[in-house]
Amino acid sequence: VANVILLASLAPDSVNGIDESKAVSAILSPEHPDPAVARAAFAEYANRALFLDENPSRRGERFTSQPNVRRMVNDRRSLLAAAEIDDALRDAVRSEYDQSAQGKVDNPLPVVMYPSRANNAPDVRDAVHLCIIAPAYFNWRKREGNERIIAELHREKSGASGALREHRNNLIFLVAQDADLSDIREHAANLMAARAVKREQSDRLERHQTEILDEIIARERKAVSQSIQAKWTTLIYPSDRNGLGDAAPHLAAAPLTAATDSEGNGQVRVINKLIDVQKTPDPQRPRLNPGVWARSPLGFAENEREGKTAAEVHRFFTASPTRMMMLDRNAFRAVLIEAVRAQDLYMESPTGQAITADNVKVGVEDDFRVWIHGKEPRCPDCKARVNDGEPCAACAAETPPAPGEDLCPKCGKRIYGDACENCKGDGPVRDPDATIPPFKSETEKANLAAAALGNHMASRNAARADVETLSIISTRPDDLTYIADKMGVPLAAKAAFQAEVRALDGSLTFTLSGQTAEQWKTRAATVSRIIGYSDNPIAICRMAFARDNCEPDDFAAIVNSFDNRHDIELHATFVRQPAGG
Repeated sequence: VANVILLASLAPDSVNGIDESKAVSAILSPEHPDPAVARAAFAEYANRALFLDENPSRRGERFTSQPNVRRMVNDRRSLLAAAEIDDALRDAVRSEYDQSAQGKVDNPLPVVMYPSRANNAPDVRDAVHLCIIAPAYFNWRKREGNERIIAELHREKSGASGALREHRNNLIFLVAQDADLSDIREHAANLMAARAVKREQSDRLERHQTEILDEIIARERKAVSQSIQAKWTTLIYPSDRNGLGDAAPHLAAAPLTAATDSEGNGQVRVINKLIDVQKTPDPQRPRLNPGVWARSPLGFAENEREGKTAAEVHRFFTASPTRMMMLDRNAFRAVLIEAVRAQDLYMESPTGQAITADNVKVGVEDDFRVWIHGKEPRCPDCKARVNDGEPCAACAAETPPAPGEDLCPKCGKRIYGDACENCKGDGPVRDPDATIPPFKSETEKANLAAAALGNHMASRNAARADVETLSIISTRPDDLTYIADKMGVPLAAKAAFQAEVRALDGSLTFTLSGQTAEQWKTRAATVSRIIGYSDNPIAICRMAFARDNCEPDDFAAIVNSFDNRHDIELHATFVRQPAGG
């Protein structure tokens, strides 16, 4: 091909140059009888030649004494350092699988590039992370005997401390076929050089040269994308099948589908594979088999009364490799909403609003409470939704009061003495059937207990009492910080703050005692994270103090400073003063 073009270039200017058909005819001979081979050779040479005339007004292909754009790209490429190409290749791999800014999937997986230590990969419940493994560190061709490398990334949270990963269902790995990246490096270097020439020579390039550079950039960009998809071909994901041998008992492997023509489409293939192996629900059909909920904490008898929060249910799915994978919090909420719509689950907001098929599009928050449909507490008589399994107010009115109890003549609630908190005053009597029953949190229970205690004391003419102790017990360390702010510095500074947290395996203990309110605030976030590591965290936060001459309403006010997201028990010991004392 080069000889034919050279001869055509030596002809006078008025007739020099040769087109493809004439060049093919000139090449054909008994030694080269196949026209298709000649055409392919001509096209390939035209894409590589460094001194072909690129002016669109030329007549056929001819050589020129000036280097063309391809020569510029070739020269610029020779200046690239190996480290530059490695960085560009790493960025290209990330771009191929990181859809966070591309909009090709609704809830993209966060990408972790080339993790080599356990603490390189996050341990969070909110999202599944896609770890792309460096081929030199681990590749599928040399996996035999090296499965422990992936197993350690999946199992350990920090190699130095030996802590174990808590959200083991939220880590998947993309592995290359082998360690040879020379082909991808070639295309990546060409792409870098072409972009550099276009950027650095922009003021000296002819229009047709810029167009040729754009063609080279587009061609090499696509080649890089397809080469990466063809190289990283195996997905390793948490599973109950022993797919990687004894070294990785909770990991399985699956090959991805063939590379596509679409650039930056790698994550779509990953998610589709997870759906194929039934590791994640299909976003188009997010309903889970009801048996999945029955095997979750929602199906445990001890949870039938109180249910579980959405956050606690989500944590259940992230912990074990044997469970279905929720790609992120939004995907999990879509599954919850679909389960409510299909009447597999019953769900309430913190204010007691029932989530139904009519309002199922409301935003689901972590503190929404969930039950398996039909197991939520209901009045045994009228089946109305209640919080404690006891008869509702309407049905309780028909039940004879126990000894020492009275019933309010207006609403039928049990009262102590003459006052009824629900009906006293000039306001209208609330019809218990007019609204959805409110969510009765531990805060509300504590408030009612304090009010009942106040009524009890008032009925005995005990307006004041010496309060010996007050203890507020909560499952959230943030509660202590919150109540410290509400009580003010003088009182909070005298309180003793204490927290004890045990991780799931019992190996982690964190204790604070005798801390002031300000000291506690500096540690509350740390304790929150430690609690978050456990499937079933054991956390007890206590605050105890004594005040003289306190009204029961004072303690009700403290309880009211919380909202329904806090679980609180109020304990107060009142010492009756002797007569005349």
